[in-house]
Amino acid sequence: MKKYLIIILCVFVAITFVKADPIKSKSFYKQKLDDPNATYFTPANFKITADGKTDVSDELQAAINGVKTKNNFGILFIPEGKYLISKTIYIPNSIRLIGYGINRPLFILAKKSPGFQEPV
Repeated sequence: MKKYLIIILCVFVAITFVKADPIKSKSFYKQKLDDPNATYFTPANFKITADGKTDVSDELQAAINGVKTKNNFGILFIPEGKYLISKTIYIPNSIRLIGYGINRPLFILAKKSPGFQEPV
């Protein structure tokens, strides 16, 4: 009996993981949140294009660093879109990145990005 319960549990867990599709998942924050202390990673505030073709690595790191410098902690809101990055992005412990919009922001790693070519 115990053996059958374990098998049923394993099948249930496997089905749960198969059903979870993070790429098609919807955003929890569907609308822009208004926070006067937060920074918004938008084309109005930074020289970016969320098309998945333009590298935003330097601007994203500058935005994160700006939040850290401003208050030593804080939130960077990122609207839905496709963001190409080609470098490692360093996020301090006190900084939170939160995506918003109907779909979650998608970060795309550029081909042949240094440090991401070898398996871990």
